[in-house]
Amino acid sequence: YLIRTLEVSERHTEALGKMGWVFVGLFLAWSFFQIIPLPRTILTILSPWKSIQSTQALSLIGKNESWEAITYSWRSSLSEIAFILSLVMLYILSRDILRRRREIKTAVWIIIALGCVEALYGIVQALVPAIGVLWVDSSHAYMGRARGTYINRNNFAGFMEMVLPMTIGYTLAIGYYPLRGKLKRIVAYDRLNQVIFFTIIIITLLLGLVFSISRAGIMGFMTAMLVFVIISRVTHKHQPKVLYIMVSAVSVLFFIYAATIGFKPVIDRFLRLGSDTSRIDIWKDSLAMGKDHPLGVGLGNYEHVYPIYQVNFSSHLRVLDAHNDYLQIFNDSGWPGFIVLVGGYLFFMGSRIRRLITMNPKYDPLLFFLGTGAISGMAAIGFHSFFDFNLQIPANCIYFVVLMALVDAAVMRDREMRNRTRRLEGEKVKI
Repeated sequence: YLIRTLEVSERHTEALGKMGWVFVGLFLAWSFFQIIPLPRTILTILSPWKSIQSTQALSLIGKNESWEAITYSWRSSLSEIAFILSLVMLYILSRDILRRRREIKTAVWIIIALGCVEALYGIVQALVPAIGVLWVDSSHAYMGRARGTYINRNNFAGFMEMVLPMTIGYTLAIGYYPLRGKLKRIVAYDRLNQVIFFTIIIITLLLGLVFSISRAGIMGFMTAMLVFVIISRVTHKHQPKVLYIMVSAVSVLFFIYAATIGFKPVIDRFLRLGSDTSRIDIWKDSLAMGKDHPLGVGLGNYEHVYPIYQVNFSSHLRVLDAHNDYLQIFNDSGWPGFIVLVGGYLFFMGSRIRRLITMNPKYDPLLFFLGTGAISGMAAIGFHSFFDFNLQIPANCIYFVVLMALVDAAVMRDREMRNRTRRLEGEKVKI
């Protein structure tokens, strides 16, 4: 059992990379430090504004000054830390499960099926505005907008933009080998029906995304496609014909189906790009909060502290999130946590893209295109996070971590297959 545990630990360390685990460890260590009570003199140096506020609060209730932590509510911070630890465990578990081709395909099928159900539900909501989210009062939901089982259509769009690139990658993997030939060979391909089936799913997901009318979500998907094309182009200069066929079919059918619903709401939404200042008002208030708390207010404490700084945004509405994941990380964790977490994300993206580029699609198209689709979905969320709070939603966090595991599963399995091939070739040379 001990040997087995050490082998699993070694695989996970190699998968995420030692530097990756350093980023995770540093962020958790800083988050724990924020909830540790500190002497008043030290707190005054590290967080002067928090020290002043707590001193005034204690004087109002007639209590003497005591040790205080950087965080305002240690319970909220501890809850967020527990959730982050659960995400780390999910990554480790997913990496341990996704070791074989069968498990990888099963996980992909499940995610695509969930995405398809969400998209169909969202399309029905767009077609019949009276239909809201089942368990939410329709007066509090976005009427006539695709949002699936999500309350916020932007979070629904975040899920769609994670599922779409992976579905596109899986479809390309199915038709990679046979569909590189002539048209006659393409028509005779025995798995052409699967390619057509998944192409229809792509159109369904795309319709769900577009009719969420999430501007950042649509632009996030475009970012994902840009990353997907760049990686594919660098790795394989001569693209398979299936790519052009699928893109053409998706484009034609998408515009036909979308025209029946109408593009006017989507166009009107984009034309309002400069008139909607609600997010900017929240960002101004959040920046003021960050200026007073350079070391953060503690994980999960944004909604507790923001009302003090709610000046530009309407005071009649309660704000739970900054509508910008990067800004909220900065407010919660301060500069140390922000640098570590964003640096870890950029490190993961850069290192995995570098490994994907070295892969040969001809060797195993499934691993390459799934890995490329997963990393493209992560890039989409990275872009979308500048304008919304997708990573504050547990469901989207879970899908994001699963995408990380899928990328590493593809990269590690490709490396194992290459090493096995090298060993076999070496044995042949000796013989």
